[in-house]
Amino acid sequence: MKALCCLVFVAAVTALVRTPTPPAAPAEPQADDGATLTGRVKVKGEIPKRRKIQTNADPKCAAMHPGDLLSDDYVIDPAGNLQSATTPFELD
Repeated sequence: MKALCCLVFVAAVTALVRTPTPPAAPAEPQADDGATLTGRVKVKGEIPKRRKIQTNADPKCAAMHPGDLLSDDYVIDPAGNLQSATTPFELD
């Protein structure tokens, strides 16, 4: 019995010692010639309507979404602001 208790104790200590520590938070990148680009993208003209996603091909999907399920191709608020956008640019 004493040997079993010692074995359990050694296993517990080994598990505690071998438990990995969480990785440290990555350091902020330090760039010598860095820059920040900020801005706003607005839609001019009529805001495109969200299209309805068809769920009737899969009965389980249709049961999970009994109402209209609309796409999020473009997320635009009533003022015409886009939630996200990608802007290409060139570096010299």
